[in-house]
Amino acid sequence: MPETADLRRLLRESQESRKRAWHALQGIRAVLRAADVCELAPPSRPPCFEAEGVALKRGLAETAYRLLLDLEELQKAIEAIRPSIGTTERPAIFSNLLISLNRALVKARVSSSALEQFRK
Repeated sequence: MPETADLRRLLRESQESRKRAWHALQGIRAVLRAADVCELAPPSRPPCFEAEGVALKRGLAETAYRLLLDLEELQKAIEAIRPSIGTTERPAIFSNLLISLNRALVKARVSSSALEQFRK
């Protein structure tokens, strides 16, 4: 029966497509973990695309939000120290401003080497 063979082929293709999609979602999960210390629930077993999508969406939103906050903090620290750049005069709080800048730099730094493996 050609209909049975077609149905088996379609089923096999569907299963292969689901495996590729699940593998792609796990790749997104790996990128999120490498870019940020993101609290993600472990993937469900058996795989559930809805649950994984919700978890990854939340993780992506949290990671983007944290990175944007870090960039805003860095921008504020740079703006605070900018008047002292290029002059010999330093305000009394210059050392505190420099410490704030260094903290913001460290906090905002996402290691590019941690994400390098995903650029391929």
